[in-house]
Amino acid sequence: MSTRTIFMIVAAGIIMIGGGLLIGQTMPSFFPPEASAQSQQIDSLFKILLVIGGAIFLLVQGLLLYSVVAFRAKPDDTTDGPHIHGNTTLEIVWTAIPAVIVTVLTILSYNVWVSIREEQPVEAVVNVVGARFNWAFTYTVPTDELPADTVVSELPQTIQDKLNQDGAVQVATNELHTYVGQSLKLEMETRDVIHSFWVP
Repeated sequence: MSTRTIFMIVAAGIIMIGGGLLIGQTMPSFFPPEASAQSQQIDSLFKILLVIGGAIFLLVQGLLLYSVVAFRAKPDDTTDGPHIHGNTTLEIVWTAIPAVIVTVLTILSYNVWVSIREEQPVEAVVNVVGARFNWAFTYTVPTDELPADTVVSELPQTIQDKLNQDGAVQVATNELHTYVGQSLKLEMETRDVIHSFWVP
């Protein structure tokens, strides 16, 4: 193998790996804010997928461009190209490498799946009702968790009417507000059609 060939392979490898890492670094620019603990693991996994997928994309496009330029027919050449038989070594390599990549990604994905499916101790229950063009969240706020300067008797009558037997306030809103790091259980139902609920 000539020095020029080795140089081209090394240069292509650097471009492929560097390009994949660069593509992976662009992820935060178009991903939504991480609003849940599980999203950190999912975003990290997706970043790995972007790096690997970006590197493979650059490799394939680079080989395609090289083939178009290096093996193009001459203007006066109207003959068929040479018939080339398969290369067993090359076929084994381009089968083994994707198999290894897919196996690694499967293991990483499974670990993330198991981790995010693990049930955490429930600190609060929120009732969620889906209706067309609207989400309604109803959750209970104990009076001792209200701001220190809050006087329950001075709250609007509509809120006082929703005090339950434990003296907690039932709050209904179209926005979900919770404490950082709090583990929630969402009990969901719909009033009409099927709705898709997702926490970023």
